[in-house]
Amino acid sequence: MNKRIANLHDVEAAARKKLPAMIYDYIAGASHEEYTRDRNRAAFQDYYLRLRNFVDVSVIDTTLTMLGTPVAAPIFVSPMGLLGGFHPGADIAAAQAARRNNLIFMHSAKAGIGIKEVAKADPTFIWAQLSFMKDTALFWQHVQDAKNAGVRTIIVMGDVALGSKRDRDYHHGLDSMPPKFSVRDTLNTATRPGWVYRYLTGRPFTWGNYQPGGKPIKLKQMIDFEVENRISSITWDDISKLRERWGGNLVIKGTMTTDDAAEAVDRGVDGIFVSNHGGRQLDGQPATLDVLPGIVDTVAGRAEIYLDGGIRRGEDIVKALALGATACGVARPAAYGLAAAGEKGVDRVLRILQDELRTVMGLTGTTATRQIGPKHLTAAKDRRAAHSSSDISADLLGA
Repeated sequence: MNKRIANLHDVEAAARKKLPAMIYDYIAGASHEEYTRDRNRAAFQDYYLRLRNFVDVSVIDTTLTMLGTPVAAPIFVSPMGLLGGFHPGADIAAAQAARRNNLIFMHSAKAGIGIKEVAKADPTFIWAQLSFMKDTALFWQHVQDAKNAGVRTIIVMGDVALGSKRDRDYHHGLDSMPPKFSVRDTLNTATRPGWVYRYLTGRPFTWGNYQPGGKPIKLKQMIDFEVENRISSITWDDISKLRERWGGNLVIKGTMTTDDAAEAVDRGVDGIFVSNHGGRQLDGQPATLDVLPGIVDTVAGRAEIYLDGGIRRGEDIVKALALGATACGVARPAAYGLAAAGEKGVDRVLRILQDELRTVMGLTGTTATRQIGPKHLTAAKDRRAAHSSSDISADLLGA
């Protein structure tokens, strides 16, 4: 990857040059007006960080544990499906990059490479995302495959009871499988010979976790399989049954309300994943950072809390941790890194974030992640607060 790449925005730009427009739009886009996707990023501007003077920050410790697993930093790779569209290394490359950095990789239920193969990178650092489906045998087989592979933590998606409409995908013909490409997209793809070569010579597009009849779901079968197996009748009782049968850690992904957070911890969940799917499901809802403080208060330490959506800088991570998150995930940036330079690109993304995190921690007078809290923030809506000694508790609660 180009040595002049300084940040995650540069990584995205590098990926965009290598990807056909339809593939770039697939990951960059979101549902309907894309308001929620954009709000995820904008929400971080609602808070200022507090610079501190004369603190010994010669040693900065970014380590912590995520459900018992020691990790190098409060950063993880969020689950993303069909990473093979960005680079044939796909989930294996991303998982290996995460493991090299001693960070968690979350494997998507709709991954092109199955959990049994991906977990070989190191099951301690691999979490398996699951999706309930009508074919219950396939669902429970996925659970068993994760267990057999040595995975200790599974993630259940709570925001996929229905599909979503993503206009960019419709415009590119990606609403059907195989896609119905326009002449314009065909010509645009031809201008990306590197991607075309990798696509033609790489492993075929499949859903590696599901193999009815002993064969993985192929590209042309995906839409029919999705329609046949999407289930809209899952309730909290199903979560309780999964809790009873699964002996490891259980995380619920897609939690955006205090009501759902309370229900989840009452059902014995170990982790709450505050996520709005990057704005790819329900548009018009708040940013993950907007709802984080309320969920933290509701959970009250009974579960770890993870957040993704809009993380692009070390400052973002510190702000999320100050509001109560245990760790923060990146999805689109990891996919862009994969598209730009395969495993090395994902590694670069994770190293950039870790370097920025250490810098921000040092400038805020912080020597360990456990020290990060409300005292690090002031509310941007009150500019006077940014220059005062009052912390965010006073700014936001009127104390």
